[in-house]
Amino acid sequence: MQKIQMDIPFRGKRVYLHGTDIYQFIVDLTLGNPSEGPFQLQFHSLLRGQGELLVEVEDLASWRKRPEYRGEGRFGPPEDMRQVVLVETDREVFGRKECNEREVAAEAKVDVAGRTAVLPSQEVGSVVERVVFLNKRLHSEVLTGVVGQWLFAKLELNKRLPSMVERELKLVLRQVLGNRFTKTEILIDDVSYGFIIFSTNQ
Repeated sequence: MQKIQMDIPFRGKRVYLHGTDIYQFIVDLTLGNPSEGPFQLQFHSLLRGQGELLVEVEDLASWRKRPEYRGEGRFGPPEDMRQVVLVETDREVFGRKECNEREVAAEAKVDVAGRTAVLPSQEVGSVVERVVFLNKRLHSEVLTGVVGQWLFAKLELNKRLPSMVERELKLVLRQVLGNRFTKTEILIDDVSYGFIIFSTNQ
């Protein structure tokens, strides 16, 4: 089992590591696997201390029961799949980075009745930031009155997000379960990349 220490700052005024930064950290590692194939990343709970990735753990079921467990990821084609476990360590998080949520979603167009949101191609923000922040905007305008804060809980991608958007990013809210969990389809330049799941902290 390989251990990889994270060194990610807090974002804005948040006191937990942001899912977009964790996603980018994992993608940048590559871990020797090809970029093609499914990519799944899910968070069990927030990381308030610095994180660590455990690569190719032998007993995943036992790790899920440990208090430091915070999530897991699987990526790559079936014949060459990689697996990581995300844990919280006792190392403190140092530093902060500006949160660009408002700037990223500024040009968003939300169709409340159609439960869709569109963001044209732009240079502001990474693609994963655009997906997460546009989905948050979609939730805030479509699911009004929901108690609690919507959080990025899971990605279910048939392939990794591209490095750029040529024309537009479109999100379609496909499922809402008890105003606690949602499933939104991600379409980039009319190609479906899979889904992002949000949950509330209540």
